[in-house]
Amino acid sequence: MRIASEPETEVSEELSEVLGAILESAEEEEVTLGLARELLAQDLAGGGRKPDGGAGMEETVYTELERLIEQFGEDAPAAAFTIAKASEGLSDLIEALLDEAEEGVGVTLGDVRQAIEQGEIARLEGAGVLDADDEQALLAELDQLIERHGADAFAEDLLRFD
Repeated sequence: MRIASEPETEVSEELSEVLGAILESAEEEEVTLGLARELLAQDLAGGGRKPDGGAGMEETVYTELERLIEQFGEDAPAAAFTIAKASEGLSDLIEALLDEAEEGVGVTLGDVRQAIEQGEIARLEGAGVLDADDEQALLAELDQLIERHGADAFAEDLLRFD
């Protein structure tokens, strides 16, 4: 079974957000596209709507999810179709590292991990950018991103621009 290597080329941002929300709230360990479709259909039915009965955002997302299932199968992991973005705190850390990096030199997720290990969060806490209490959460988030994208992935590609 072929899975999206670059999910942003396969799914809309709206579907990625819906799948991300399902992943966060799901009690099942492995959320598949088929399970996501069931949960989305239940949500639509709870609102008195039909999955294929309109042009609202939820119905459009459902139709897109159906297309993915046709292409990749019901058993494809939903996580493979989410677009990962760093949290606000991790984005702040990445931006600080990018500001300090030499021009033309990218900052990788591995570089961010190394900076945290060398006390970058404490330095940014002193500057009022981050809170030292967030270090463990930032490390856990970063480790998940490294697991998914690899330590050599450019951190800038995961910045959140809210």
